[in-house]
Amino acid sequence: LPIYGIAVSRAHPLASYSPISLRAFTNDLFISVRSDYAPGMSRWIRQVCGAAGFVPRLREASNTEEQLAMVEAQKGVALVPENHVSAHDPLVGQLALTELLTESFVWLWDKKNPNQMIDQYLEILKKA
Repeated sequence: LPIYGIAVSRAHPLASYSPISLRAFTNDLFISVRSDYAPGMSRWIRQVCGAAGFVPRLREASNTEEQLAMVEAQKGVALVPENHVSAHDPLVGQLALTELLTESFVWLWDKKNPNQMIDQYLEILKKA
């Protein structure tokens, strides 16, 4: 499962604090991506922020490129996986969070329609 941190503009007042608690961003706008691009992302952000004790203000970007541009432009912050494109952007910092944020996945398949790859996928999942 990917581990998530928070992407902030290098000009953000908290950009030099890592690791940092998610609660430190209570007053920030969170930039998500549209549900047709990343289903469930906005809901997940609401859940993890709720667990941290606050309701986030959300704005949706069309895709990760727009999300990154909005963070760069100091329009908000974004919860992003460690391998997000922002890790290579000189204008954006990725901060580790003191809370371990992961996203869960659900795997489904139709038993009546066997796929040769299912057994291999299940082995990979068992190892993970």
